[in-house]
Amino acid sequence: MTQFNIDYFYTDDNKIEQINLSSGSWQLSGQNANKSSAIVYDDKTYSELTDFYSLNSILNIHGIPQQILILPFPDDPGHPSPPAHYPFSFVLYYSDKGFLVEYSSSRDEQDGYYIGCPTESHTKVSVWNSDSFATIENVVKYFSNIYGINAATIKDYRLIEDVTSLDPNAFYETFKAQTNECVKTPKTLWMP
Repeated sequence: MTQFNIDYFYTDDNKIEQINLSSGSWQLSGQNANKSSAIVYDDKTYSELTDFYSLNSILNIHGIPQQILILPFPDDPGHPSPPAHYPFSFVLYYSDKGFLVEYSSSRDEQDGYYIGCPTESHTKVSVWNSDSFATIENVVKYFSNIYGINAATIKDYRLIEDVTSLDPNAFYETFKAQTNECVKTPKTLWMP
């Protein structure tokens, strides 16, 4: 199942201030009281529907973002992974163009690293009048997703160049073509 949500936010004078498009793909199973769903990041239909917003498309159309922020979401106490699932979020912030794109992939772990693959992800796009917002904190104040960038989690995000071997230029060069490359960051950098 693929789902798209559109949110609109208005100014005090009833003009649209911000539009958010979020999307994702789930696999449903079971029936009635035993019905459940699982997040799917590599769904072919979802990828075809959202191709215009894919990482390589955004990078090829808009170039290098002003900022790239990442957050491998930590385990909740009492719910370690696996079996619990936690995302790895990538935020491309184009402040001068008035938009950001968040790619949320599955967070994996290997040899002391968190690993996220932004090309196998769910997508959230937010657009606004570039004269309206001065900071990314103002942009995400309306975001309400639990696992993703929002007013509560923005403080936990870090610039990609501070926690990986990639800076925005290297990220652009790596992901502007279709690739299955992933990003890794040392787990020790994310410990409280």
